[in-house]
Order: sequence, then structure tokens, then C-alpha cells
Amino acid sequence: MSFELSDDAAIKMAVSATHAEDGQVGFKCEHIDIESISYLRRLVELNLGDSELLERDLAALGDFS
Repeated sequence: MSFELSDDAAIKMAVSATHAEDGQVGFKCEHIDIESISYLRRLVELNLGDSELLERDLAALGDFS
């Protein structure tokens, strides 16, 4: 899966489908490179507006912090 952020920035990850229900599909991230995780971290931080919330959310997702 790839999310183009700009001409020179993208979040790229290997995913697998985990479930499909009511027209929606859930995915599991199997692999993400360090550059992509950096872009994702910054994007989430900008949307949350609070770095403490970011740390809490990343800790809940796994060992990314």
C-alpha cells in the first residue's frame, strides 16, 4: 500500500487484509521502512496536535516509540 504525500514523499508498507465487513476492509501492516514510519509519525503528530497523545497512540499500536 502506498500513500503519496507529495512528489518526493510517500508512506509505503506491505499489508495483508485481515477482515471485510459492511463494505470496509481492515488491513494489518506487515512491514514498513524507517522513512515511511517517520512520515507516518509526523502526519499523525500534526493531526493530533499533541506529541504526548502521539506517544500514547504509538505505544498502543506496538513498539514504535
